[in-house]
Amino acid sequence: MPKLKSFYDSEEEFTEIHHSLKQTSCPHCKRVGCLILHGYLKGYGEDFYDQDQIRGHRIYCSNRNTRDGCGRTFSLLPSSLLKGFTITALHLWLFLKKALVHASRIAAFKAADIPLCSDAAYYIFRSFSRNASRIRSFLLRRCPVPEPPMTDDPCRQTIEHLQAAFHDKSCPVSAFQNIFQTAFI
Repeated sequence: MPKLKSFYDSEEEFTEIHHSLKQTSCPHCKRVGCLILHGYLKGYGEDFYDQDQIRGHRIYCSNRNTRDGCGRTFSLLPSSLLKGFTITALHLWLFLKKALVHASRIAAFKAADIPLCSDAAYYIFRSFSRNASRIRSFLLRRCPVPEPPMTDDPCRQTIEHLQAAFHDKSCPVSAFQNIFQTAFI
């Protein structure tokens, strides 16, 4: 029985997930045969604040008619997006990479060319900083810590570890979400 993913990498992968929903158990009640596609997850994107964009899909564990599901819904997101943020995974990665070079968070944010206000740089980096130890514990499953550490700053070490773990990927943040099936921040 396949385990339901939280993130998918491509539309082909989403189609495979969609076609196998009836054979997949609900992550909440563990019942099989009750999951159905329940529409889109909409929200704002980086560029268009005045209109909703499709950011993922909703899955419903049906408790209607003869189905005995739990009635809960949950999200299935592309790994290129960050759950709860308008910034994309690629822009977050560019920002983190620039943070290794620039001393200022604002300078790194502007160098990454992210179309958000400057205050967002502090908010996003604070979210990353709060999750750094959790991210490192996942990264240790993939590869050892790069030696020797170039800095004593744990955030910089996490960025370097992420870069080492996914050196062959164009966006390590997206690859992290797709491989570990958990939100990056």
